Amino acid sequence: MTSRSLAAALLALVLPAACVGYAPGLEVDVAYQPEPMTAAFFTDQGHRVRLEAAVLRIESLELVPCEDGALASLLRALGPGRARAHGTLELGTGEAFTLDVMHAGGLPVRAGTLRPLPGRYCGARLHLEAGEAPTLALRGRIEREGRTEPFAVEIAFQRDLPLALDVPLMLDDAALGAGAGRVGLRVRFDAARWFDGAGQRNGDRFEEAVVTNVLGSFTLETGAGPNGFEGRADAPEDDS
Repeated sequence: MTSRSLAAALLALVLPAACVGYAPGLEVDVAYQPEPMTAAFFTDQGHRVRLEAAVLRIESLELVPCEDGALASLLRALGPGRARAHGTLELGTGEAFTLDVMHAGGLPVRAGTLRPLPGRYCGARLHLEAGEAPTLALRGRIEREGRTEPFAVEIAFQRDLPLALDVPLMLDDAALGAGAGRVGLRVRFDAARWFDGAGQRNGDRFEEAVVTNVLGSFTLETGAGPNGFEGRADAPEDDS
């Protein structure tokens, strides 16, 4: 038996739920939370930005097991299957999530529930990618040196962003015992910082600066409670 076959057989012993459902109780609620924004804000260069629309397309978010754990070894042996947050099973392919930054109101926007394998997780991987919609769409105005420059950009890019947790997340029956509530995994970012260094609306250089800022704006944190996170907002329903 090859090492890959052996790993698959071992994982099958602990993953009967992956084929027919999942074991209740081991669930992680995933939310995205932009920092509260004002109608107008200033960049690091002193330019005033009036942001009218900001939509971010997130392809998936997956938990990453700690490298020194047995779970990480098994998943590496099995290949590309990972625990994705926008699907229903731990090895399933998730659906993209579209986040309307301006309408989040600074509250966590629920993206879905992750049902991972028991284990010790040290972070997550955020995958941004364009699909039917661009990765990022922005509309607004920049005021600088007495001039107002409108912008409306749609940017398509693809990145895998590793996000580390300050403290590893242990997911097992002992850590999530009776009364512990659900665990929340929250990705935070400050969209007001996306325009730092972008300067004048000048084509590719403006977009490159914005993308660089977007990629560096995310942080990851955990929380616990009856619903993963208190006071969270649900994603707006699609009326289309």
